[in-house]
Amino acid sequence: MSNRSGQWQQVCCSEELPAGCAREFIVDGVPGFVLRQRSQLVAYRNQCPHQSLQLNWRPNEFLSADRNHIVCGNHGAIFDWQSGACIGGICQGSALTPWPVRELSGHIEVAGQTP
Repeated sequence: MSNRSGQWQQVCCSEELPAGCAREFIVDGVPGFVLRQRSQLVAYRNQCPHQSLQLNWRPNEFLSADRNHIVCGNHGAIFDWQSGACIGGICQGSALTPWPVRELSGHIEVAGQTP
């Protein structure tokens, strides 16, 4: 995607993100992911606060087996999906970097300015 800092950029269609699923994206050269849980959307920078490694263990796979937490595929740290706070593992007290997200006209969009 092009660099349009400050503007909203589409990262996927709404229908591509059912509840309990996540989708990776790259905006302004920075990897992120968007997650829909129940009727809420959240987006975070795809970077573990422990060693700055990407979180997913496979493409678009960020969630625990019960789909209730974000899990770092490298260290097993567990994050609250709503706040991004580390609630278990090596980086307790840290949090994921949130990314502004919205749903508009059948698309999921994130702010173009990187968090």
